[in-house]
Amino acid sequence: MSSLPEDYRKCLRALKEKASTYEEFKNRNPDREEGTCQWVLSHTQYREWHDKEHHGLLWISADPGCGKSVLVRSLVDHELQTTDQHTVCYFSFKDNDEQNNVATALCALLHQLFSKQRRLFQHAIRAWDTNGEKLVQERGELWRILMAAGTDDEAQDVTYVLDALDECQPSDRQWLINMLSKFHQDSLSLPSSRRGRLKILVTSRPYDDIRVDFQKQIKDLPTIRLRGEEENERVHEEIDMVIRIRVGELKSDLGLDSDTAAQLQTTLLEMEHRTYLWLYLAIEGIKDTYRRSH
Repeated sequence: MSSLPEDYRKCLRALKEKASTYEEFKNRNPDREEGTCQWVLSHTQYREWHDKEHHGLLWISADPGCGKSVLVRSLVDHELQTTDQHTVCYFSFKDNDEQNNVATALCALLHQLFSKQRRLFQHAIRAWDTNGEKLVQERGELWRILMAAGTDDEAQDVTYVLDALDECQPSDRQWLINMLSKFHQDSLSLPSSRRGRLKILVTSRPYDDIRVDFQKQIKDLPTIRLRGEEENERVHEEIDMVIRIRVGELKSDLGLDSDTAAQLQTTLLEMEHRTYLWLYLAIEGIKDTYRRSH
């Protein structure tokens, strides 16, 4: 590390201090079970965004408990890691002081990008010389650097993933939607001859204020929006698949007899409002009840 330029090391350290927990928060989500998240992974709109040969924005909206954050972890760890030349950077917003602002999100993305592609730090040198450690608060400069570095020909393919946009504080969220919309509009006019592609994927709940903010800027909104709330039947089928997996694990871990396991599975499958969050809480509750009674 001592051989690296001093400004690079200082900047990387400042970015990390601002956004130190991004990996920890991602890894709190469970791994995707095989066969799940197909409501996105096999969706035509996702496939078109993933495969297109130029820059692109995709907004995935879906109801609470549909597994958006599990999907994001899987995308970041697996599906988007297609080649050694593809750099994937991510951040998950949370409704707390640590993770609810755009500056922290942009610092997390830049820390990952510069860590993986050191040469792209050249796009931050002027801003770092001017602002020093205060750069981590300057969302406008951070966004400019993020766009310049991500569209650099030397960057190859880059994808930025932003999860749970609805949990970003309102003023920052509106600003970020404006920037994302501008990226989309600019991408329509950029030549596709450059070697790499910059893709951005955003997830959120399907809130009207987010839709309205996007629609003010993007007249062809349906072309960049995957409406997961219209895929609820498929989501429920996937949740049912996970229920069967979890009950099988409970049977093995807790030593349940076959009749008890079958009855438990039937009860869970008959619940009307099934979500991943509900299932997680239900399974944890069953484990706690079993431990207290044995």
